[in-house]
Amino acid sequence: MGRAIRQTDTGRAWWRQLASQLLAQVVRPWHGRVKPQMAQPAGLGVEDLPGGVGYTPTGAAAALVLHTQQDFEAWIPALLMDWLAGGQVLVLGADAGQLDALLATPALRAAHDAGRLRACLLPAAAQRRLRQEGVAALAGELRRAGHDSATALFLLDAHAVLAGASVAQVRRLARQVRRWSAGLRRPLALLFPLHRWSEGGTGQDPAGMAQLVTTAFDHVAQLRTQAEEPCLTLYRWDGASGAVAQARYGLQPLSPQVNDGSAGPRLRYSGSLSQGEWPTLVAAPDADTVYATLASVADQRRVPPTWRIVADQHALAEATAQAVGATVLLDAGEPERFEELAALVHRLRSSRPLSLKIVVRETRRRLRVHSEQVLLRLGATSVIYREIGFSRLLRMIDESRALVHAREVETDCAAALRGHSVEPVRGYLAPGMFIAQVEDALARSRGTGLEHCLVHLLLLPSVAHLDALRACRALRDGDLFSADAAGVYVFLFGCTQADLDDVLARMFSLPLEQCFGAQLVDASRDGIAAALDELRALGPADLPDFSPLLLQPGTASRRVDTGHAPSSSAVPPQGLAQPPQAPPDKSATDLQRALAGDDATAVPDGNEAGDATGAEPAGAGADIPAAAVLTARPIGRTRKRLSSERAQTHREAP
Repeated sequence: MGRAIRQTDTGRAWWRQLASQLLAQVVRPWHGRVKPQMAQPAGLGVEDLPGGVGYTPTGAAAALVLHTQQDFEAWIPALLMDWLAGGQVLVLGADAGQLDALLATPALRAAHDAGRLRACLLPAAAQRRLRQEGVAALAGELRRAGHDSATALFLLDAHAVLAGASVAQVRRLARQVRRWSAGLRRPLALLFPLHRWSEGGTGQDPAGMAQLVTTAFDHVAQLRTQAEEPCLTLYRWDGASGAVAQARYGLQPLSPQVNDGSAGPRLRYSGSLSQGEWPTLVAAPDADTVYATLASVADQRRVPPTWRIVADQHALAEATAQAVGATVLLDAGEPERFEELAALVHRLRSSRPLSLKIVVRETRRRLRVHSEQVLLRLGATSVIYREIGFSRLLRMIDESRALVHAREVETDCAAALRGHSVEPVRGYLAPGMFIAQVEDALARSRGTGLEHCLVHLLLLPSVAHLDALRACRALRDGDLFSADAAGVYVFLFGCTQADLDDVLARMFSLPLEQCFGAQLVDASRDGIAAALDELRALGPADLPDFSPLLLQPGTASRRVDTGHAPSSSAVPPQGLAQPPQAPPDKSATDLQRALAGDDATAVPDGNEAGDATGAEPAGAGADIPAAAVLTARPIGRTRKRLSSERAQTHREAP
């Protein structure tokens, strides 16, 4: 019996030993994943980040993305100094030049000389082999070199790890890195410097690589300088209250009184925080502040007490030097000073945080559409039209406080202005000069997105060319017209097809139906070019020059006002047949009566007559074009019959 008991005890001891071994194999990996959470956290190299996000994760690999060498110098040395505060750091570089550049920082060189910062080479070829050999091969090499879980690991350029890898290889590498980092008690980070790949001509798309990085790793952070403001984007990160996603933190250099510069420049949180794939401002120290020029509120007796009114644009640039999320209100001013306004908008957008709002308000004159468009391309947040009252302006400013500028900003202000500018030419031009001016306008505005319209108005049989030309008034620069044997050509710079009817109604002193039977509209660049080729191909007999009959002596040839043209008794140019004589009708009588009193008709100034593309809202008060007749040229041309009873349909040629 005693022997049986002893055997039973021995059997139980054997089972207990086996169970203990199995339990150890299960518990140790789990324990290894928990242990890094107890390790001392390592800083992220940025001061004063809120919400506990200013630490590099332990027990998980972090991917860091950079766009310029300036961003590298401002962030990576400071990050490594934070890591060195918690123990040894091993840096792996793709080549010796990268390591030498890093150790040029005095504090890092001192750490290297003291043995706390170690530097080794991991060439691009060795990084590419990881796809076949796996991360375990690298881990084994590091262990043989003396690296342990208590040493932080930083891969200085991990481009070759992912460049050219298949989707399956990327996923496998990501899983292996995740398992490896789970057993480390110090940070593990892989750096992806996008600027080195674009400068080196690797053929790898930096934007595509950045997207690949964000999908391959759990923790991804990016530093990018835009408008002279460094911005730290945490795509996925850990904070004190849990995970943080798509958070953008505005940064600024640390004061020299705090940073002695031995570890290079250092960044701190500026107080600006935005979130979301399309950024929305969450916090800014001056989000409720509005800086306004005196001219932008000259028509107001009282403005909100929180507004800061400055004398002029120069004073405003100085007052907003430290602005982060404030709103700037500018006066559109006179057309003669538009370039000065555009330069200020571009300077503010290029030197202030993207959370700054730049609002341009029309007060005395309306901006033309191409002027409004260039302001938006140069960095303006919005343009407030003159018709909008001050109370509504206050609401619009309040609703825009959470906006963050997301559009691309033109780098060359002068080039943007040239592309959107219009030559100081208006009115009637001889056909050859008309063609040259239109082609120059198309070439100058190429790539800007500006829309133009070329209209061929076909004369009624009872209307002479001179009568129709005298009824046309060029209100603004870029409003050009000419004639062929069939009718009148009108080119409108920066005019969209949606605004065409309103613009033509303002240009002609008579309803179009009294002069023209149909109109052909080309609103695409290809369509306008094809129409100009057709006009150029006509013979001299079909291209009369009315300049001697329309230009007054002493009138500048570059500014033609046809509202004071000679009387209708002038003889048409030789080679142009007289229009057929038709019995007088009501429209012809009205035409002659209107032309006879045209000199007494007040012609509004070009800046007050509305935008050349319709200063009023598109379609306001405009007749809907008549049913179109499709033409044989499928390039966007629209043909429209004109009559006193306008049909309520509109079709465009395919």
